Amino acid sequence: MKDAVLAIEKLAPALGAPWAKAFAEKTTHSAQMLFAGGDIEGAEQAFRLAAKLGGPRYVNNAGAYALLARILGPLNAERVAAMYRRVPLALRLVFHRRSE
Repeated sequence: MKDAVLAIEKLAPALGAPWAKAFAEKTTHSAQMLFAGGDIEGAEQAFRLAAKLGGPRYVNNAGAYALLARILGPLNAERVAAMYRRVPLALRLVFHRRSE
């Protein structure tokens, strides 16, 4: 994933504005994978690059994640998501049924 982020960092200026949003989305996805793999520093750098490229729209994420990422920042959204994933599935399903 770090290689993908480095490639985007090198290519983005050359390809310009038409590709910036797509690069921001891909960089964000790479940052999420880096975070999941335990590379918090790499994830933080990738999230910063995504912001520099114009910021992602979080099109491939749940609405709650996107909202958290916009309010708290993507690194904090990842931390909240990681905590949520540690909640047993049965409890998460109860929560979802009550929120419907």
